Amino acid sequence: MVGRYEDFFLVSGEGDSFKQDVARWRKEIERDNKFLVRLARKYFPVPEESEFQFKFVGRDTVNHYLFLRYFAPLLDPKGTIAGWQILFLFSEKDKTLKRILISEVPLED
Repeated sequence: MVGRYEDFFLVSGEGDSFKQDVARWRKEIERDNKFLVRLARKYFPVPEESEFQFKFVGRDTVNHYLFLRYFAPLLDPKGTIAGWQILFLFSEKDKTLKRILISEVPLED
């Protein structure tokens, strides 16, 4: 789904008390190194040679979500975007994937 995460969250390093879950999710997501590019290309003109990198684990303690953020920079940014991000939102309670959010990341002034 195209969109950004609009609720408040804290960056949580490698997931703190959820390290084993985060490691398992990352292994699954990163198994195919072009999976993220193919996913993003469904919604945005992401170049085939782009590489998404894991950036951080976020935690929304109000809605009880953990999410993994991946980012691929635009290799030669000339317009208004720096790249693309993909957020995988997991329920803290049952550890299931609830949503995937894909969006452009604007260049900062």
